[in-house]
Amino acid sequence: MPKIRTIDTIKRVSLSLLDEGCFINKIESLGVRELPYKIRTHGKLHTRGNYFLLKFVAPPSSISNISDNCLRDLDVIRPFIAKVEGRGEVEGRGEVEGRGE
Repeated sequence: MPKIRTIDTIKRVSLSLLDEGCFINKIESLGVRELPYKIRTHGKLHTRGNYFLLKFVAPPSSISNISDNCLRDLDVIRPFIAKVEGRGEVEGRGEVEGRGE
């Protein structure tokens, strides 16, 4: 995936978080990596992905909507959302569409 498309995807996901009432603390690129196993999603087979990490504070009632939005995004291969205990933060991680082979 070209860098500009990756940036657009992160921007789109970030805006959907803001629409759900979230506060984004940090956006971090973890780089392009081989996926631990081949993943077929949205009709494509993926072997590499651009990993990124979003740390955000969100109302608990919005987590379901956030997860649904990420699952519908064609450029997000595998979203992962985890609660960070005791800090009131939620951590989101995902792989953005990479080169399919």
